[in-house]
Amino acid sequence: MTIFQLEQRRRIEDAIRKAESGTSAEFLCAVTRSSDTYFAMPLLIAALLGITVPALVLHALPGWTVIGPHDPVAVLLQVLCFAALALILVRPAIAARLTPRAVRQRRAARFATAVFLERGLAGVGERNGVLLFVSLAEHHVEVIADRGVYSRVDPAEWLAIVEAFTTEVRRGDTAGAFVAALERLATVLAAAYPRRPDDVNEIPDRLIELD
Repeated sequence: MTIFQLEQRRRIEDAIRKAESGTSAEFLCAVTRSSDTYFAMPLLIAALLGITVPALVLHALPGWTVIGPHDPVAVLLQVLCFAALALILVRPAIAARLTPRAVRQRRAARFATAVFLERGLAGVGERNGVLLFVSLAEHHVEVIADRGVYSRVDPAEWLAIVEAFTTEVRRGDTAGAFVAALERLATVLAAAYPRRPDDVNEIPDRLIELD
């Protein structure tokens, strides 16, 4: 299942083409449902509960005074409890919530950097590639630019673009956030990187949906 509807995709990709019509900078938009599977914390919780809950239940039942490590009933219940909890807790939305926020933000930032590098934005001719990245599960928004952009754009202006982008995503209008950010980036980068007659489009004008 796609993240954006066809009309939303077209709106964003039209905004990319429009933004690049006035500047030599290269833009790429990427969105993902989650930047990681986050299995570690859910499996740890499932294992701890899977061990302790059946033991506590059996200890509370009449006639079950001691549960040894080789008690077949205890072992079976622990395995079943772990399996049931693991199936529930590893669901993406739950797994992300169980993982500490700091960990989720680091994973999302690392994934954004990987996308920037793997999609070739670090290798465009004028070092002016820009990635607009959203990871929905982590509520993570990031705008990554090559070093040429950072050297020519006022940090205050850059911060304002990122903050406005983040605000719109948090309001739930992710497609609108991409469009608004692209419009503002186009205005800023048109002065720093004006479009040349011989300009070559080095990065496809696409919205990338990553699973």
